[in-house]
Amino acid sequence: MENRGRYIGNVGRFDPVLGYVPLENGSGGWLIHGGDPVPFHHDDEGRRVAKGVKHGFQGVRRPRILFLGDSFTYGQLVVAEDAFPSRVAAELDGESINAGVPGYGLAQMTLVAERLIPKYKPDYVVAQYSEWLPVRATSEFATDREGLIMAPYVFESGSELRIAPVPFNPPANSILHVEKYKQSKGGLWEEVSFIVEIAFPFYLKRDSGLALLRISQQLGISPRPSKDPERITRFSYARMDEIARENGAKLIILALGHAEPLSVPGHLFPKGVAGVNAWRAMVEKLSPQVSDEYVVQYYLSRGTPPRPVDWHPNERAHEVIAGVVAERVRMLELQKQQEK
Repeated sequence: MENRGRYIGNVGRFDPVLGYVPLENGSGGWLIHGGDPVPFHHDDEGRRVAKGVKHGFQGVRRPRILFLGDSFTYGQLVVAEDAFPSRVAAELDGESINAGVPGYGLAQMTLVAERLIPKYKPDYVVAQYSEWLPVRATSEFATDREGLIMAPYVFESGSELRIAPVPFNPPANSILHVEKYKQSKGGLWEEVSFIVEIAFPFYLKRDSGLALLRISQQLGISPRPSKDPERITRFSYARMDEIARENGAKLIILALGHAEPLSVPGHLFPKGVAGVNAWRAMVEKLSPQVSDEYVVQYYLSRGTPPRPVDWHPNERAHEVIAGVVAERVRMLELQKQQEK
C-alpha cells in the first residue's frame, strides 16, 4: 500500500444513499510519505472531532455553524483542532459541526444539508465551493477512488435537476476485511488470500452491477448523470440556501482552491448569499515576487529540509481560512443585531 493518501484504522462505511459516510466512533491515522500518521477521530454520529470527544454536538453555544464540504473542510492530514471548522468555533466561542467528508462532491453535500440542517438548526451553514465539487457530481463513482466506490450524482429530469442515490454498492463485507492486509508483510500466500477474499468478490459484484446499470441507462430506466457543472453548481447551492432559510439559518459559500488561480462563479450562487473567498485571502498574504510561494506556505510539507508533499491545506492555511470565515460571521451577527 502506498503511504500517500492512505489510512490506517476505521474511517468509513458504506451508505445506500451517500455511497459512504464517516464511521461512527471511528479512529485511525492518515499516512503521508512515510511520516508519522496524522490522527483522526469521529464522534458517535461520524463527525470529525478531537480525540476523546464522544459526542461533538452539545447544542449549547452560539453561533452554531454547520460546515459542508470535502477533505478540505474535514481537515484531512491535520489534527481536528487545527482544521478551520474547529478554529472558527474557538474564535467565536461558538459551536462547529464538521460535516466535511473526503471525496464528497456537490451531490453528497446537498443530501447532507437536507439531513443535517433540520436536525441541528444551525445559525450558519458554511458550504465549501471548489472547482472540482460540481465535477464530482457528474459521475456515478466517487472521484477520489475512481472505479471503486459508488456515489450519488445529479441528473436531468426534464427542465429540472435531481439527485440519484448510489446505484449499487460493492460487497461491504469484503471491504471491511481490507484492514488486515494493510499491515501485511506480503508474500505469495497473502496475495492469493487477498485475491480470493477481497478482489474477486469485489470486482465480480462491481462489474456485474455496472453492466446492469449501463443497460438500464441505455433503456432509459435509470438516469444518466448530468454533464453540466454550471447547472449543478446553481442547483446545489440554491437547494442548500432553500433548506437553510426554511430552518432559520444563513448560508455562507466558502471558496477554496489550489495554487492555480481560482475563478469563483458568483453569478451561479443564490442572490443575497454571503460569500467568503478564502483562496483570495490566502493569496493576498503572499509575496507576488516569490515563485510557487503558495505551495511552500500552504501545502503540507515533510522532511528536512521541508518539501511540499500534498496539496491539502496545512495548519497555516486552515488558520487563514478560519480567520476570514470568523470575520464574516461576526459581520453577519452585527447585521442581525442592527436589524432587531
